[in-house]
Amino acid sequence: MHPLLGNPSWITLYNHEAAPDVQLVADDTERGALDYEQFIHSNGAIPTRVHALHDAMNAAVWRQFPMTKRALNAKHIAEGTQNNSPNKRSPLRDGLTLFDESGVVIVGNARTLPAAHAAHDWHTLFVTHRTRWQALQIFVFGHGLLESLASRPHKGLVGKTLWINEEIPAAQIDAFLSNIVSNAGLNFKAQLRPLPLCGVPGWEAGNCSADFYEDARVFRPLPTIRV
Repeated sequence: MHPLLGNPSWITLYNHEAAPDVQLVADDTERGALDYEQFIHSNGAIPTRVHALHDAMNAAVWRQFPMTKRALNAKHIAEGTQNNSPNKRSPLRDGLTLFDESGVVIVGNARTLPAAHAAHDWHTLFVTHRTRWQALQIFVFGHGLLESLASRPHKGLVGKTLWINEEIPAAQIDAFLSNIVSNAGLNFKAQLRPLPLCGVPGWEAGNCSADFYEDARVFRPLPTIRV
């Protein structure tokens, strides 16, 4: 594990042996987001800029989660362009893109942790039930987030988290996650909760103190719904 990424042994980033059949092709062509997805769909290969850390991290995620990445690609192609949207993406594609760039997946019997997370109850999430985290599998899925962790790590880094609150063997997680993506609907983006990575128990030495979580710039209260 890269020294900048923290040191909890149970946070998995990628496994180079997971998908040796994933085909990468050196390609520095600049493409729009949907053109990039169309290239993958048409050619069965992932265009990768040779000197781009962003693309290297994307390739690493493809190797760890090939089924999920293919499911994301298929959803983007199926959704296509939405011309009445400023960024030409549908709400579903917005959610898929957010997950692809910044996603974190937490797998295991988390019991009440997802509810505490949804309420931004950071003390309950990270202090009261701190020991529960040791039984969870945590995967950094977003390649943009991996790039930030490797090149410009800081306390404010946030992952958009998808909780899978059940026990799943590590070898089956890609298939399980790909099924979630394949069936994602308009509420997919709303399922992704912001998680300050520095708060994860074991991520860094300072968070062993409850005072660490008093920094409201990082551990923000639940936003007030505006009417």
